[in-house]
Amino acid sequence: MDHNAIKVDITQTILKSVSYVTLALWLGGLIAIGAIVAPIAFHLFRTDPLFHGQTDLQNNLAATIIGGSFRTFNRLCEVCGVLLTACIVCMTITGSSAGIQKKIGWGTSVVCTALLISAVCLDFVVFPAMDAAKAAANIPKFDQLHVLYVNLSNVQVFGLLVVAIALAALSSMSRSEAPLSRPD
Repeated sequence: MDHNAIKVDITQTILKSVSYVTLALWLGGLIAIGAIVAPIAFHLFRTDPLFHGQTDLQNNLAATIIGGSFRTFNRLCEVCGVLLTACIVCMTITGSSAGIQKKIGWGTSVVCTALLISAVCLDFVVFPAMDAAKAAANIPKFDQLHVLYVNLSNVQVFGLLVVAIALAALSSMSRSEAPLSRPD
């Protein structure tokens, strides 16, 4: 085997690794909290005999737990968004890719930037507005903002799936273009 034929680009490897980890944290967390933790929290409060017949209390406690979890997690999403976007931009700039790879890289950077903006909007616009609506007991406004929050979260999940596909495509393209040597 010709060991010179195997060239590892340390920078690209580190950038890809950080990209995969941040993508997994962001997407995995959204799915875990939204699809697993939230339904279980509401189910537990609704079925616990201690809270029987106290629907407002059940909803308030579950929403406080889940809302607090999402708010704390959203800050991690912002960090992941910055790192993911920066890594993809750096991979696109420093990589030896050309043509379609560059286009996919820049397109993925745009998607990541939009997803980061959505996380920042949740943190600085939607969550404070939800708090104000809740404090004012404006339930219709709170419900409207909650729907906005859910929709933005769903957009993030879909967008992150697109990013995952793009990263997979970029990785497979770079491997298929690398020259392989055969052992003599």
